[in-house]
Amino acid sequence: MTYFLKKHYPLIFFFILLAVIFLFSLTIRTQKLVYWEKENTNYVACGYPAMTTLDAYYWLRYAKEYDKGIYNGGSLDKLRFYPDYKKKPKIIPMLSFILAKASAFFDNNYYYAGLYLIPFLASLFVIPLGLYFYIIKKPLAGLIGATIATASYMYIARTTIGRVDTDALNLFFPITASLFLLLIYLNNKKVYIYLNTLLLALTLLLFNWWYSHPGFTIVYFAFLILVLLIKKSNLKIFIISSIILFIFSNPIFFIEGIYNLLHFTTNYIIGKPDSSGINMPNILSTITEAQKRPINMTMSAILSNNYINFIGLLSFIIISLFFYKKIIPIIPLFLLGIISFKSSIRFVMFLAPFVGIGYGLLIHFIIEKFK
Repeated sequence: MTYFLKKHYPLIFFFILLAVIFLFSLTIRTQKLVYWEKENTNYVACGYPAMTTLDAYYWLRYAKEYDKGIYNGGSLDKLRFYPDYKKKPKIIPMLSFILAKASAFFDNNYYYAGLYLIPFLASLFVIPLGLYFYIIKKPLAGLIGATIATASYMYIARTTIGRVDTDALNLFFPITASLFLLLIYLNNKKVYIYLNTLLLALTLLLFNWWYSHPGFTIVYFAFLILVLLIKKSNLKIFIISSIILFIFSNPIFFIEGIYNLLHFTTNYIIGKPDSSGINMPNILSTITEAQKRPINMTMSAILSNNYINFIGLLSFIIISLFFYKKIIPIIPLFLLGIISFKSSIRFVMFLAPFVGIGYGLLIHFIIEKFK
């Protein structure tokens, strides 16, 4: 036992620090509950706590219908007192499915299940992010990156108590996909390349069930090809890996992903022109988090001090160049965060980890130079 602890002390100590960050993330998201309990009459009605986003009521309603066996996915809602703005998903959404199962631990109260579930899910991303940088021997980058990301203003705002929505795992799934991409790059044995490609495909499959944006599959397929090119893999590995990703991420989602990516590019990057000649209102302009903001305001949605944000991002960009091949797998997340400067401010939550990663890399760089 003593030998085991001595041999694996760095890894054990790393996981202890990761657990501390996880608990910190849970705490800052659940601390409002104390205030809610004091002001019970303002935040709780008939035993049901108020949600802090309108979409929460869709997920909760689907969960209740699923539990009762009356979920009629794929058709417009026929209940007049529950008008839908869109068709129900054919398959029960993952969030609603998890809420339905978790409610059993909260006396079948779906609302309280959502209150406690979202902070837990929103904290899970620290695990794959920490492992990613531990594997490339830059553990401080992962630890500091996870800390700043989970404490960033935009991520807290989108995953705080009562916000029962899909943002809770929107960092976890892309970072996990990037982790498997990294393992594909680092392994030379075919069996490990294929195994990690399979895990990458299954991660994207689950991500699509969670968020229903299959465009991510196309992006990670492109980065899989890029990673294999950097590795100088032979044609057989290219073909087999591509087939594995195509089949196990679901071919239907793969094809839909092309249209989804085009739609995203048109709406959020290029900007959809109005060719009708009619000045129609844009629903996105009514949503604060979906609006474009000045660069300084966008940056301050990470941490309030923009100098800290700028130094962190600059450090990440510069220092990463020294070992860019190991950083490429996580670049899809960085690119999505950069879109916040061109489009919706809500994308800045994807950029937040890189501020902390930059400081972690800077510390590693200084330590290595002094060594």
